[in-house]
Amino acid sequence: MTQYIRYFIIIILALILKSCQTNDWQANSGLDKTDKALFASWQRLGIIFNCCSNMIWNKHYRPQNEPILFVRIDEGKFSHAYLINHPAPNRISGAVRINSSAFSDLPPIYQITQLSLQQLEFIGNFDFEFPIGGSDVFAVTYQRRSNKNIRRALENETTYQIPGESSFADVASDDWILFLAHEIFHRRQFKLWTQFENDQDLASYNFSPENIAMILLEQEILINGLRRQSKKAAQVALIEYAAVRQYRQSRFGLQVKTLDSAQEIYEGTSRYIEHRFGALLGNAELNMNNFAEIIENDQKQLGENNIREQLGFGRFYASGAGVAALLDRAEINWKDTIKFGQDFNAIIRDNFVLQNERNIIRSVQIRYDYNALFNQAVELSVRAKQNL
Repeated sequence: MTQYIRYFIIIILALILKSCQTNDWQANSGLDKTDKALFASWQRLGIIFNCCSNMIWNKHYRPQNEPILFVRIDEGKFSHAYLINHPAPNRISGAVRINSSAFSDLPPIYQITQLSLQQLEFIGNFDFEFPIGGSDVFAVTYQRRSNKNIRRALENETTYQIPGESSFADVASDDWILFLAHEIFHRRQFKLWTQFENDQDLASYNFSPENIAMILLEQEILINGLRRQSKKAAQVALIEYAAVRQYRQSRFGLQVKTLDSAQEIYEGTSRYIEHRFGALLGNAELNMNNFAEIIENDQKQLGENNIREQLGFGRFYASGAGVAALLDRAEINWKDTIKFGQDFNAIIRDNFVLQNERNIIRSVQIRYDYNALFNQAVELSVRAKQNL
């Protein structure tokens, strides 16, 4: 069976499951529509990762096996929670196992109706290592959201300050499942990968015109390499990117390695997971070929956003996923090396010999009109200081 046939089959299965599963859950009279939607979404995630995890991350990755606490929030208030995969649920006061034939393909599920205010504040909207019953679990809130409330959340940032309302997505939607897949992958990173110190230190980040201009140059390299969609173009783009990144690390010190390189690994790979998984969900908006447009759009919106937040954090989702896509296209086995503390720059340099790096940088500066990028960077640098 070819990869494309397998890909087609799993999409059909996912769509059938999504359309037909409602009737199966109706037998659970103790669950309302929101809880039915939660478990239907969780089951969809499990089916796809059981079938095709090697098409998302690797053949061993199973997020559905993580201990997880789903916390129900209704109008900003705690309602109840469901615990799955906990090693010792009997240690948790008030935990009651749900007994239903509809859950036969899922591990035991326990309902919890009491969580203290302190516990809820600790969770916030999600928590990677929430302590309960002597173990740390991934905790995440869920809710049903009307179209009206979703629009209100998107238009008014104060909505996100309500507990459990940070995710605008309805629990029954693909957006919520993708949000869940993204955040639970962070848990894997924290457990298995080497961590970087000061990886979100915007206060001491270098917002000089030169550093910003070289950031813009990196982005241009990624955009061009992703657009050309060939193995050779990917290899060239990776080499050029690594040359510029190495220059920035040498010129501006550890900041670049501990912030840029770390966040590209953390947020970039989680966004990569979203797109790989989303494609198997049958979501037409998600594929690995649109990161050129996403990065380019990030560039265009720099004049509209908080420069410090965008350059020091927001851009890493798309740029990191873009580098990951190029590594795939260049046929580099990169996923197992990250856990040993390597960033993308180090992975590229382990797979390619970068000769005459100064010449590489001069070449890309000419090709992408570095003078124009520097003039733009001067304006952005001034605005970054104003954002303090």
